Amino acid sequence: MLQTRHLATADLAANTVKQMLYGFGDVINPAPDTVDLMDEMLQEFIVDLCLEAMKSSNNKVLLNDFLFALRHDPKKYARAHELLEMAKKIARDKRIMDIEDLVANEKALE
Repeated sequence: MLQTRHLATADLAANTVKQMLYGFGDVINPAPDTVDLMDEMLQEFIVDLCLEAMKSSNNKVLLNDFLFALRHDPKKYARAHELLEMAKKIARDKRIMDIEDLVANEKALE
């Protein structure tokens, strides 16, 4: 079962890397060597980032620990902040939409 789960995860990672490559301008079906290399590089980056974040954490790794780990790379740090702000705006807008839907449903019931 563990081997099956690992293969499914590897397939998912390969498909995600293919989609990322295509999104950044590569062909729709990139060479398998390219996908493997990018997958290896991404895994290495994620592991290194997690290890760096763990250095600044006490017990659990929190979001701020990742930001602290990215502090020496201005582009990545700025992009992380941008994505966090965007996530906050999306969450706020979803709450507003939910409230508007609730009000519209109450008016329809009257």
